[in-house]
Amino acid sequence: MDLLETAMADVALLMATARALRMGAVPGSGAVAGADGLRGRRRMPGELRRAAVAYVKSLLRTEGTLTDAEWLATCRVAAERRMPASLAARSALRSVMTTQPGALDGFAVARHDLWRLGHLAVALQGLESPQLAKDRDSGSMGKSARRFGKRLRKAMVAYVRAGVRSEGNSTAAVAAARRATLEELDSAGRRDFRGEDGDGTIRLFRADGIERGLRDLAADWRTPNARARPQESP
Repeated sequence: MDLLETAMADVALLMATARALRMGAVPGSGAVAGADGLRGRRRMPGELRRAAVAYVKSLLRTEGTLTDAEWLATCRVAAERRMPASLAARSALRSVMTTQPGALDGFAVARHDLWRLGHLAVALQGLESPQLAKDRDSGSMGKSARRFGKRLRKAMVAYVRAGVRSEGNSTAAVAAARRATLEELDSAGRRDFRGEDGDGTIRLFRADGIERGLRDLAADWRTPNARARPQESP
């Protein structure tokens, strides 16, 4: 498993744990409640959701490469700062996730969905490189990449929030997360990428990995009952 896959697994596990607690997978768990009191256990779903959001934001804001071990550590620290009660109860939560039936439902699909979005982030990062910025046309594309990078971050945050907050089962949660993500990306397509900055925005979508990734996401996620499909790693 490469670092990007590891990072997306981290985020998906935070989401799954938050949902397991929020949906009552561990009602009256003395082990979890005892770690920080009942009030602390009730705060944990929101805390874990905020930790997952912090992870994603750090993932796309960190300077440097998205395949660097130091980058992964930075993302994890950002998440840990948002989840003190959950860290205090980590042993109990680990037990919950390995023993409670259905606790990991939807985890594999969410991990794969997030990996696909992360793959786009890697492709965008290449378009923002200083080497490309030296060229006028490439500089225009770099500006478009940075702008879309911000939108992509919002889309990934929308995925996390909608996936955790969904009241339905894991299938409904994944569907809600995908809808929220596509709404953000569709908004980007309508407002940000009509070629106002010369041809940089158009070239962005034609760049390797960007156009195909967006097209495949839209096609797969708008298909009813679409499941995650195995794809090549970036």
